[in-house]
Amino acid sequence: MAEIALSEEQKGVVRRYVQTWRRWRPGIRAFARLEDDLERRYEVLVDGIAVDNRPGHPVITADSKDSRFHAAIFGDDDAALPDVTGDELIQVRRYILRGEGTMPVRKWRELKISPAEAAASHRAAPTAALRQP
Repeated sequence: MAEIALSEEQKGVVRRYVQTWRRWRPGIRAFARLEDDLERRYEVLVDGIAVDNRPGHPVITADSKDSRFHAAIFGDDDAALPDVTGDELIQVRRYILRGEGTMPVRKWRELKISPAEAAASHRAAPTAALRQP
Protein backbone atom coordinates (compact mmCIF):
# COMPACT_ATOMS: atom_id res chain seq x y z
CA MET A 1 0.00 0.00 0.00
CA ALA A 2 1.35 3.41 -0.97
CA GLU A 3 1.90 6.16 1.58
CA ILE A 4 0.07 9.43 0.98
CA ALA A 5 1.21 12.45 3.00
CA LEU A 6 -1.67 14.90 3.10
CA SER A 7 -1.28 18.56 3.97
CA GLU A 8 -3.24 19.94 6.92
CA GLU A 9 -5.62 21.60 4.46
CA GLN A 10 -6.23 18.26 2.70
CA LYS A 11 -6.75 16.51 6.04
CA GLY A 12 -9.32 19.18 6.86
CA VAL A 13 -11.27 18.30 3.70
CA VAL A 14 -11.23 14.62 4.68
CA ARG A 15 -12.39 15.39 8.23
CA ARG A 16 -15.21 17.65 7.03
CA TYR A 17 -16.29 15.02 4.48
CA VAL A 18 -16.48 12.35 7.20
CA GLN A 19 -18.26 14.64 9.68
CA THR A 20 -20.81 15.67 7.09
CA TRP A 21 -21.36 12.11 5.86
CA ARG A 22 -22.14 10.99 9.41
CA ARG A 23 -24.86 13.62 9.77
CA TRP A 24 -26.25 13.58 6.24
CA ARG A 25 -26.33 9.93 5.22
CA PRO A 26 -28.05 6.89 6.72
CA GLY A 27 -25.94 4.02 7.95
CA ILE A 28 -23.04 3.30 10.22
CA ARG A 29 -19.40 3.44 9.20
CA ALA A 30 -16.19 2.72 11.07
CA PHE A 31 -14.70 6.22 11.18
CA ALA A 32 -13.07 5.80 14.61
CA ARG A 33 -9.65 5.10 13.04
CA LEU A 34 -9.64 8.20 10.82
CA GLU A 35 -6.94 10.16 12.67
CA ASP A 36 -4.74 7.07 12.99
CA ASP A 37 -5.08 6.33 9.26
CA LEU A 38 -4.23 9.94 8.39
CA GLU A 39 -1.16 9.81 10.61
CA ARG A 40 -0.03 6.51 9.08
CA ARG A 41 -0.46 8.03 5.61
CA TYR A 42 -2.68 5.28 4.26
CA GLU A 43 -3.81 5.61 0.66
CA VAL A 44 -7.19 4.12 1.57
CA LEU A 45 -8.53 5.45 4.84
CA VAL A 46 -11.26 4.10 7.08
CA ASP A 47 -14.18 2.43 5.42
CA GLY A 48 -12.98 2.76 1.83
CA ILE A 49 -12.15 6.45 1.44
CA ALA A 50 -9.28 6.71 -1.07
CA VAL A 51 -7.10 9.83 -0.98
CA ASP A 52 -4.66 11.57 -3.31
CA ASN A 53 -2.29 14.42 -2.47
CA ARG A 54 -1.48 15.60 -6.01
CA PRO A 55 -2.15 19.28 -6.64
CA GLY A 56 -5.13 19.91 -8.87
CA HIS A 57 -6.82 16.62 -7.96
CA PRO A 58 -9.59 16.04 -5.42
CA VAL A 59 -8.14 14.90 -2.11
CA ILE A 60 -10.78 12.16 -1.88
CA THR A 61 -10.67 10.19 -5.12
CA ALA A 62 -13.26 7.55 -4.21
CA ASP A 63 -15.58 6.39 -1.46
CA SER A 64 -16.26 2.69 -1.93
CA LYS A 65 -19.06 2.68 0.65
CA ASP A 66 -20.98 5.69 -0.69
CA SER A 67 -20.05 6.52 -4.27
CA ARG A 68 -23.19 8.67 -4.64
CA PHE A 69 -22.20 11.01 -1.80
CA HIS A 70 -18.68 11.22 -3.24
CA ALA A 71 -20.05 12.00 -6.71
CA ALA A 72 -22.28 14.73 -5.31
CA ILE A 73 -19.40 16.42 -3.48
CA PHE A 74 -16.36 15.88 -5.68
CA GLY A 75 -17.99 15.16 -9.04
CA ASP A 76 -20.49 18.02 -8.92
CA ASP A 77 -23.20 15.47 -9.69
CA ASP A 78 -26.38 17.24 -8.62
CA ALA A 79 -28.49 14.16 -9.41
CA ALA A 80 -26.46 11.76 -7.23
CA LEU A 81 -28.48 12.59 -4.11
CA PRO A 82 -32.07 13.12 -5.23
CA ASP A 83 -33.28 13.88 -1.69
CA VAL A 84 -30.89 16.84 -1.36
CA THR A 85 -31.80 20.23 -2.83
CA GLY A 86 -29.48 22.24 -5.04
CA ASP A 87 -29.09 24.88 -2.32
CA GLU A 88 -28.16 22.22 0.23
CA LEU A 89 -25.55 20.78 -2.14
CA ILE A 90 -24.00 24.18 -2.72
CA GLN A 91 -23.78 24.75 1.02
CA VAL A 92 -22.36 21.32 1.85
CA ARG A 93 -19.79 21.48 -0.96
CA ARG A 94 -18.67 24.91 0.21
CA TYR A 95 -18.26 23.57 3.75
CA ILE A 96 -16.45 20.34 2.82
CA LEU A 97 -14.23 21.62 0.02
CA ARG A 98 -13.35 25.10 1.27
CA GLY A 99 -14.16 24.98 4.97
CA GLU A 100 -16.49 27.97 4.60
CA GLY A 101 -19.23 28.43 7.16
CA THR A 102 -20.39 25.78 9.57
CA MET A 103 -21.54 22.26 8.87
CA PRO A 104 -24.93 22.55 7.18
CA VAL A 105 -27.89 21.13 9.06
CA ARG A 106 -29.61 18.35 7.13
CA LYS A 107 -33.29 18.91 6.51
CA TRP A 108 -34.55 15.33 6.38
CA ARG A 109 -37.49 14.73 4.15
CA GLU A 110 -39.80 12.03 5.36
CA LEU A 111 -42.26 10.08 3.30
CA LYS A 112 -45.60 11.81 3.76
CA ILE A 113 -48.28 9.40 4.96
CA SER A 114 -51.49 10.10 6.78
CA PRO A 115 -51.74 9.50 10.55
CA ALA A 116 -54.24 6.70 9.86
CA GLU A 117 -51.79 4.94 7.51
CA ALA A 118 -48.98 5.28 10.05
CA ALA A 119 -51.15 3.84 12.83
CA ALA A 120 -52.33 0.95 10.65
CA SER A 121 -48.76 0.15 9.64
CA HIS A 122 -47.62 0.27 13.27
CA ARG A 123 -50.44 -2.04 14.41
CA ALA A 124 -49.91 -4.50 11.55
CA ALA A 125 -46.18 -4.99 12.11
CA PRO A 126 -46.35 -7.03 15.36
CA THR A 127 -49.26 -9.13 14.07
CA ALA A 128 -47.42 -9.99 10.86
CA ALA A 129 -44.37 -11.09 12.82
CA LEU A 130 -46.49 -13.48 14.92
CA ARG A 131 -47.92 -15.17 11.82
CA GLN A 132 -44.54 -16.33 10.54
CA PRO A 133 -43.96 -20.11 10.99
